Amino acid sequence: MQFVSGIVFVQYGKFFFRQASRKSQVAFRLGTIGILLHLAQVIVDMWSFFHSLQYYASGKMYTYFLYEALHICLAVGVIMVV
Repeated sequence: MQFVSGIVFVQYGKFFFRQASRKSQVAFRLGTIGILLHLAQVIVDMWSFFHSLQYYASGKMYTYFLYEALHICLAVGVIMVV
């Protein structure tokens, strides 16, 4: 997922630094909202990965927490923006 996220961030960078006359304000706002949601999604994904490894190393049973629900909500948000 991080490789694909890197491609998304590079594409947004190209879009962001394009001349202002060639992009509409609506597209710019939606792109910014989408990239912020995706960045939050990557952060939550890494947080979830860290906690699952922590539970695996300690031998405790892994249970679903708030970040799984947050990850799903962020994914739905990205889908709605796109």
